[in-house]
Amino acid sequence: MKKGTLYKKDVQEWTNRAKDDVRWAEYNYAGKFWPQTCFACQQAVEKIFKAYLLFQNQGIPRTHKLLSLLEKCVVFENRFKSWSKPASSLDKYYIRTRYPDVSPSEFSQEQAADALKIAKEITTFTM
Repeated sequence: MKKGTLYKKDVQEWTNRAKDDVRWAEYNYAGKFWPQTCFACQQAVEKIFKAYLLFQNQGIPRTHKLLSLLEKCVVFENRFKSWSKPASSLDKYYIRTRYPDVSPSEFSQEQAADALKIAKEITTFTM
């Protein structure tokens, strides 16, 4: 079976959602919504990793942890290892950006810009 044939429609849907999340992050960034920018970036990378796993005819793991998803991608493409540190930096935004009682810290424009840069680079690499 050729790569991507088992889940072809799903690969496209997950890829489209990842692209939408990057656009959502850009919109949030333009509006100076720093936590929301960071969260949307985490979501974009999570979805593009899941699209890649579907392309490899794998099921989607029920996790939001980018490093866990990344490890599964590395099995098929060793170059994914280079995204370990950037994915780790986005991983922390899944909870912290949404729940002030978990981490009441402020988010900066610099953090949001960095998250957006990482999300764009990883989604471009993966697509």
